[in-house]
Amino acid sequence: MIKKILKKLNTLRNLDWNWAWRYYKKHLVKYASYYFSKISGREFWDVNVDGVNLKMSFSHPYHHLFAHNIHKGTHETNLLIMWKKKCEEADGVILDLGAYSGIFGLLAAKANSKSEVFMIEPDSINVRHIKNNIVLNNLTNAHAIKAVVSDKIGAVSFKEAEGATSGNIIQGGSGELEVLSITLDDWAEKNKKIPTLIKCDVEGAELRTLIGAKKILSESKNLNILLEVHYNFLKRFGDTEEELWSFLKSLGYNAIWLDQDQFNRHYWVWRELT
Repeated sequence: MIKKILKKLNTLRNLDWNWAWRYYKKHLVKYASYYFSKISGREFWDVNVDGVNLKMSFSHPYHHLFAHNIHKGTHETNLLIMWKKKCEEADGVILDLGAYSGIFGLLAAKANSKSEVFMIEPDSINVRHIKNNIVLNNLTNAHAIKAVVSDKIGAVSFKEAEGATSGNIIQGGSGELEVLSITLDDWAEKNKKIPTLIKCDVEGAELRTLIGAKKILSESKNLNILLEVHYNFLKRFGDTEEELWSFLKSLGYNAIWLDQDQFNRHYWVWRELT
């Protein structure tokens, strides 16, 4: 207890107060906006992505901010439009890995009623949120799975973000929440579901996830991936960007850069078979 108090006091002593003001002001606005919507009776935000209408509920201030930004068209608008077009062309199973609120999976299911969409997300609050959004949008071809995706099968230590986007696997962790880890190869074989389109946003476990899908990647003739590379988080798993791209290249995949920010880069990954 004393050590924790001393640690907090040391943090306060070295705190950049200008940064702290900006940080807590942003969070105050986020929470105030959420509670204003709740008090006023709002239950969801209407979202329109290139003609596809969705309802995005919110059970947490982070969900509210996320849904509101998509409603305003200020969050990943170009990526969502591109994804929507690819989903319309997709044939069969679509996966949303690291689904968070489920926007990419929900959009896929709504844009292509003939597809079967699986949204895989490990955070308990987010999984409940995804299920609420599936019901809210009357989608019968969308499913939520509580798990992490990696190169391991079985329980792994996981740090939940409690409704935020930054939950992650803890390498060699102890005392953390245990969550089921699946590999795409094992999941596909057991469920007889071969994906043709994947969105991957897994907080630094990108290479681990791809290694766990090596059979799918090797055998697929028309697999496309919207890949979010968290270049600062790859080191959590002892991986590098060079290793990630070397792995994909060895299996005959190409990639084009789409955009980036201070945390991640988006790429479209596909395979050209001759």
